[in-house]
Amino acid sequence: MLLDDRDDRAGVKFNDTDLMGIPVRLTVGRRGVEKGVVELKIRRSGEMKDVPLGDGLAEAVKNTLASCR
Repeated sequence: MLLDDRDDRAGVKFNDTDLMGIPVRLTVGRRGVEKGVVELKIRRSGEMKDVPLGDGLAEAVKNTLASCR
């Protein structure tokens, strides 16, 4: 797991995660949290989906990582 808390723009951070080959990216933003979701992106396919915050989040990440192998 990597937490990028630098004071850079989101695009810079997203580019860096792609360059490092991070397979799954979770984006926690103000608007998403207000809706009760985080954005999950699968690097290989480019698929993006909103995942509800709460107990199901860990399971969704675990399942996504397993499918990326």
